[in-house]
Amino acid sequence: MGNFIDPSIMGLTLASLPIIWVTVGGRDTLIGPIVAAYALQSMSTKLSTVGSGYTNIFLGAVFVLVVLFFPDGLIPAIVNWWEDRKQGAAESDSRRSAEVDA
Repeated sequence: MGNFIDPSIMGLTLASLPIIWVTVGGRDTLIGPIVAAYALQSMSTKLSTVGSGYTNIFLGAVFVLVVLFFPDGLIPAIVNWWEDRKQGAAESDSRRSAEVDA
């Protein structure tokens, strides 16, 4: 028994976590925020052993960097980079085979 949740537990920090997860993971995907939530929570848990203030600094820095450099989210940026890389490799392979055939 004795389970009680005080309304003060839902402060600004906990209310902003889903916003940070979705921003980092990307709004257009479902898997992105899930991956971001897992990754950021594991990092936050590891940083909380050092000090609770470091967690908020880390989350704030990640949020600001993602908004500035990856406005669509980090996961979509990684996926786009990977697809571009695969496409570039396929194009270079087709060029090589055309040179060998010539």
